[in-house]
Amino acid sequence: MADVGATVIADMKRDRETARDYLLFYDARLAEYNRKKEEELASQPRPENTPGGGNSGVGNPTETQALRIVRYDESHPEYYWLKAVEILQRSLGERKNIFIKVRREAETKKVNGIGRPAWVVYTQMHYMRELEERFLNGEVSISENYVRSLWRELTNQTVEIYLRLKK
Repeated sequence: MADVGATVIADMKRDRETARDYLLFYDARLAEYNRKKEEELASQPRPENTPGGGNSGVGNPTETQALRIVRYDESHPEYYWLKAVEILQRSLGERKNIFIKVRREAETKKVNGIGRPAWVVYTQMHYMRELEERFLNGEVSISENYVRSLWRELTNQTVEIYLRLKK
């Protein structure tokens, strides 16, 4: 029974790491996924224009192509992670989406620091500045704990959405 518990904990940790990766590199992961999908679907033979899809016979090939796309998506876990991030971002307010944008910038710039992770300080400072620019009454200050807590919350929400999509 202890092995099962350790496996579950390891799976949870891996899911959070995967969620962080997809949150941080969403645009690149989406572009890569779409490129691979396009290549694979293009390499498969196109459905023939068979009669029965309406007066022109176009319905059947169109339907077949749509089913191929759905089957491709369902067979690739990346699709569900990308969809989870998309759903999360759509459900968030402007402030949290600004936070994600700034957190992505911090990761892209690969800021370095000694002690606490440098992304925290970068995100803290730039997020506060973005809020002040966007909203006249910006936050007075944003604590390091708030930055870490919000990032953890967004990561966990992404995992939860992913798991619900996979059901």
